Amino acid sequence: ARGNPVIVAALDAQREAGMRDGREAGLRDGRNAGLRDGRNAGLRDRLLRVLARRGIALDAAHRERVAACDDLATLDAWLDRAADAASADVVFADP
Repeated sequence: ARGNPVIVAALDAQREAGMRDGREAGLRDGRNAGLRDGRNAGLRDRLLRVLARRGIALDAAHRERVAACDDLATLDAWLDRAADAASADVVFADP
């Protein structure tokens, strides 16, 4: 295989294609992760703003829970509850 230029060229082409595919997949995964992280950061910010505007105080445990959450469904549920909850405990209660 070392001396046959046809085989060498074919192997080089396969390697190049594999590298290109891997690079494209990595970029796509990184872009998707960045979009997800940005969306979740925005939801966390909105949640904290809604709670602050409604005068609902958060203790350190609640703030840490919000900061650590990266689950879209959970953040959405908390934001929905924050609209009319009487306390932080109601917002963060397990369903």
